[in-house]
Amino acid sequence: MMSRISFKKNKVFIIGAGFSKGLANAPVTDEFFTKMYLKAKEERDIAKHAHKQHIESFLKLIHYLQKQTYPLMDRLQSNGKRIKRISEDPIIYPMNAEFLCTIIDLNIERAFIPRGIGVDLRGCPVPYLKGFYPHDLEEARTFIIHNILELFLPHKLDIDWERLDKFTKRIEPEDTIITFNYDILMEQALWRRKLWHPIDGYGIGEIAENETLIQKPEWKTKVLVYKLHGSINWLRPGMLDSEEKVSIIAGNPYNQSPFFEGLEIEGRYDITYSETLINRHALFPTFMKTFEKRWELKLFHAAEAAIEKADVVYFLGYSLPQADAMANLIVSKIRPDAQAVIVNPHIQDDMTDRLKQICGLKQKNLFTEESKMEDWIDNDFEFLEYQKVLNQENQIEKFIQFSEKRGTNNVRNSRDE
Repeated sequence: MMSRISFKKNKVFIIGAGFSKGLANAPVTDEFFTKMYLKAKEERDIAKHAHKQHIESFLKLIHYLQKQTYPLMDRLQSNGKRIKRISEDPIIYPMNAEFLCTIIDLNIERAFIPRGIGVDLRGCPVPYLKGFYPHDLEEARTFIIHNILELFLPHKLDIDWERLDKFTKRIEPEDTIITFNYDILMEQALWRRKLWHPIDGYGIGEIAENETLIQKPEWKTKVLVYKLHGSINWLRPGMLDSEEKVSIIAGNPYNQSPFFEGLEIEGRYDITYSETLINRHALFPTFMKTFEKRWELKLFHAAEAAIEKADVVYFLGYSLPQADAMANLIVSKIRPDAQAVIVNPHIQDDMTDRLKQICGLKQKNLFTEESKMEDWIDNDFEFLEYQKVLNQENQIEKFIQFSEKRGTNNVRNSRDE
């Protein structure tokens, strides 16, 4: 089976949330809001909390959405018992983060509010979200992105270094990483192999001139990491009077430990949750993405170019959401003669069908390993589940051929009689 996979020079690894879930127990989109909801309820009564209004706006939005759905859900039966109502339910039921954030973005942009000439209509309430104004959603939005970024700080994760290091040994110089994750797992692992450095490893051009936190590189990056949704260690453009550059932060803002083992940090960034937001360049997890800086567009096109050159594209823990137009546009650059490898415990037919449709990929060049990331690594990257599928298909084909042959012989025998 492995002989069918090409090992040519140009490889691109597209990393999604499932990768970080398997190797560091990082939360996935359906887990974000349960964690945030519990944290918000716990912190809402802190008297001097600087973000009390952000918390209140977030809870107001969640409770509103719950109230809209619970009357319908309450009619359903669950193990003979009625579904608990809001007042009885200690946690929020799972929500898809990207769809909810898209709703927030659409309403902040006032898609349904008329625009006045020479007048600011932001004081108008938001239709379809009764009792909400744009500033309510902006505050909820601030709470969400801060808490998502906080969840992905290295000290919050349970990193499986043994498996992570084993995986990165398959990555060679000149390969490319494209990730939609905020965490820095790939960078940390590549740093340990001296294949990557934060100064030149992100492909975003020159970093901010007044960045002084990172020592000079001892080696040059050999494997670029394109982070299309931003990162927990990128300060927002403009914070340091550098509109076209990004400042790379090398240390944890909570405990001052370096993100990268052995990297010297010249300076400190002291923040605590109750005083300052984690202000990073990270795209809100929405399908309504905009690119406002030239370096953002440069990064987007660099990812396209890398995929277009790739002989093999690996999708690791990434499901390629149909609603994410940006991701689908980038993936459409896969060449028809290239190979695509999908490793995910739940591979949707929709994803494989789209790869065939938008890229022109042939079935023989599409490999689907329906297993967890950690299992695939433990199995030495063998495609065991895919091999089972092939064996089943071969058995079915042999049975069909046997049945057709048997049927032909029966016809011949009946004629002879």
